[in-house]
Amino acid sequence: MSAKNNEPCDTVPASASNAEEDSRATRFCSSCSRTKPVKGGGLVRCANGAKRWKCADCIARSKAHMASLQSNKPKSAQDPT
Repeated sequence: MSAKNNEPCDTVPASASNAEEDSRATRFCSSCSRTKPVKGGGLVRCANGAKRWKCADCIARSKAHMASLQSNKPKSAQDPT
């Protein structure tokens, strides 16, 4: 007969530990030069074709800036006809 160990297990299930690690993971954002959480960030393509990681704040700031540039274009530049 095998003996059963009744001590509590200290390990966390793999799915729970991965989610916990993801929420605490950080990366360096070369746009704002800070270490930021990985959640919401992503790889973006640079002008030279290389990829770099940007945080969620910088991606949102960039999208807002591009939207403002689109709305401020002169009418002749928006409509070529």
